[in-house]
Amino acid sequence: DEATALAAGHRPCAECQRARFTEFRHHWAAANPELAGGATPSVDTIDSALHRERLSDHYYQRDKTKRTYTALLKDLPDGVLVLGAGKTPHLVRGDALYPWSFDGYGSPVERPDAEVQVLTPHSTVCAIAHGYVPVMKIEGR
Repeated sequence: DEATALAAGHRPCAECQRARFTEFRHHWAAANPELAGGATPSVDTIDSALHRERLSDHYYQRDKTKRTYTALLKDLPDGVLVLGAGKTPHLVRGDALYPWSFDGYGSPVERPDAEVQVLTPHSTVCAIAHGYVPVMKIEGR
């Protein structure tokens, strides 16, 4: 789903999902003016910022690691992925966390008042907090 793609450091496609991209760009630029450089940043500007936020800057690809940052769960908007108990990715939604897997989201667990490692790049979290709503495919919910 889109929340997973955003956590991986991607954004909506500017060609095949033009309306979603335009909405994302609007919220991303408004929430990250220091990165955007204006109200309608180019695809390259957004992609460069997301790339810097998602991967370490090691020279060799084999040495690169996923960048995360620490935040309080209570401060995170719905649609963000975090590392939960046992280092399992979890989707933040409402008062719950939904464990992520390749087969889909698992049964929700209560959203604790805790500090977590955030998988979604910071500028994307800011865009979501500003009002961008990622598509989340949680069956039956």
